Amino acid sequence: MRLQVHGPNGTPGEPGLYGMTARILVVVDDPKLSVPLQYLLELNGFDIMLAHDGHQAVEILPSFKPDIVLLDTQAADMAAYETCQCLKALPGGSCLKVV
Repeated sequence: MRLQVHGPNGTPGEPGLYGMTARILVVVDDPKLSVPLQYLLELNGFDIMLAHDGHQAVEILPSFKPDIVLLDTQAADMAAYETCQCLKALPGGSCLKVV
């Protein structure tokens, strides 16, 4: 899978230019899963931000501006579908890729 990367101000960019990498918002409430996942993704050059629940993901998304969101379907606080709807309803969220 090829991700379109964005520069620091959220504008589209090219991989490798000025250190730009794909940004991934990982929404996982279990540290046993989130910590190793964060490590592996960062090891492969991705810029990662962790959210420990759906509410935190909604708060983080506008400032982090991820290229993709990895959403745990078993998160305890909000159903994954509800979290996805909230993320997509935010400004700029309509084009958001959620896995």
